[in-house]
Amino acid sequence: MSTDPSSGRRTRRVVGWLGTVAVVAALAAVPAGPASATAVPGDPAPNTTHLFLLRNKQNGWCLDGNAGGSVYALPCRPDHPYHQWLYSGLDMTWRQINLDRCLYGNENRVVATTGWFCAASGTYTSWLNRATGTTAEYMIYNYGTDMCLDSNDEYNPGSNTRKVFLSGCNADDRGQRWIFDTVGAA
Repeated sequence: MSTDPSSGRRTRRVVGWLGTVAVVAALAAVPAGPASATAVPGDPAPNTTHLFLLRNKQNGWCLDGNAGGSVYALPCRPDHPYHQWLYSGLDMTWRQINLDRCLYGNENRVVATTGWFCAASGTYTSWLNRATGTTAEYMIYNYGTDMCLDSNDEYNPGSNTRKVFLSGCNADDRGQRWIFDTVGAA
């Protein structure tokens, strides 16, 4: 035990207790899931006070969706409310802010949005944003499927929208790289 010269109090027990609290808090902050899906320091997405455009590196288009739950990519428009997404680090969900719908993925590689309470949809609405090693580029990993959000230059049939789907995570796939452009405060 040591004594604080200014107060004369013993500090060993307090420091030990604070150290234990810090370790427990740090472990609690690490999301459960595959060992390969780890949080990266500096990841902007857990900031729940900013809205983001999710811009695809492959085609330069932004993640969009409609009230029916369809998800696709369209040319980016920062002022377009359907392009604005909010990430919650608490339950690891991407929420389309104007529709209050959460990004959802399933084993059939389908990406949609759900209007159900996001956390109640389980791991299919849980996403982790993995740094790619390139500044501001992330892979968006889905816990429920063990796949990543993907897009390419292929149009949806009979539409001017580009396809968005899930596929096996591959850091070399430019379609799986997303740029988080801050567009405002939530």
